Amino acid sequence: MSTESRPLVSRDFLAKYHADLICALAEDEVEKVRIRLGGNLLQPFVDSLDGQALTPEQLKPRLERYLRDELQMADYAKVEVQGNQLSVEIKGCHLCHGNDLLRARGRQGCCPFAPGINRALSKALGAGSHLESVAKSPDKTGECVMRYTVEI
Repeated sequence: MSTESRPLVSRDFLAKYHADLICALAEDEVEKVRIRLGGNLLQPFVDSLDGQALTPEQLKPRLERYLRDELQMADYAKVEVQGNQLSVEIKGCHLCHGNDLLRARGRQGCCPFAPGINRALSKALGAGSHLESVAKSPDKTGECVMRYTVEI
């Protein structure tokens, strides 16, 4: 089997690595690491903007493409904008499987994407943003909708 036809890192390995890394942290460090990691993961997207503020409509395809194709965090990413409400729908998130392992160990899941996207929205739109909610699918690991309010 060639390396082109298989993933560079298996989903199972990534899940185990994520869960073990979070478990290795002191409880009071997890939230700080989650926020910092989210910012780091989305920083290349912010850097690609070269300081240019986008409209929400300009943001949609660029953020979708970054999350899905460049960062490769999930199989599907869809951004929707309605007034000052912005949602990011994710399907096939690769990190969520690690959060399942964390919950099986009695720990909380640790998603860096929600705060990372929040920071990226603020930078990309040149306006404040606030994470309102994350609605996880009750049936399927790796599916959620993150909802933000943006000050546009």
